[in-house]
Amino acid sequence: MADTAVTLGRTDDYILVSKPKKGIAYVEARLKDDRIPSHTDRGCQLLLSRLEQEWSPPKLKDDTVISLEADLLKEPVFHKGVPSELFHSLRVVEFQGLDPTTRVVSMRDVAIKVNLYRCTPESPSVSDDEIVAMLPSSTLDGLWELLVLDHAVQSRILRWVNNYAMSRTTQLPLASSAASSIVPLLGPTGSGKPTLAKAVA
Repeated sequence: MADTAVTLGRTDDYILVSKPKKGIAYVEARLKDDRIPSHTDRGCQLLLSRLEQEWSPPKLKDDTVISLEADLLKEPVFHKGVPSELFHSLRVVEFQGLDPTTRVVSMRDVAIKVNLYRCTPESPSVSDDEIVAMLPSSTLDGLWELLVLDHAVQSRILRWVNNYAMSRTTQLPLASSAASSIVPLLGPTGSGKPTLAKAVA
């Protein structure tokens, strides 16, 4: 990796570490709930400089690997210069563009896309039989990990939800307005998904 050029940049709420790659490793950088610079430029610049120091060729060896679902704050090669007082976790959540069964990958083979976020400690508000929670919420923390789904299924669901949310922010033509009423029903066989779908329809 000594001859690999590493470029760091910021786009939206992501920090992207790009290099010659076979795929992308998505990392969720969860800031501690009590930290002020959550999504601010100052917080992003601090993280960019730390990542540049820690993930650049002079520090990383050619055999440095990352594992799916690993918390990089607990990995000896990463945690030394990354401020643990700022982060709750730096978790590898997905590999994209690689074989779906891949669980471990060399750092030199992937671009790294880091999503910065902070959970809101606010309790959900209740009004007119509706419960509204600001997301991401600390009250829902850990529920996604409890789902007994194959990782590839979780990845497809996340992409579908992301695309759905993006389509809701743009003007849809009348012909595609039916897409706004799509509700995914997930669960094991025999859990009543068809019955619920008929009841909702």
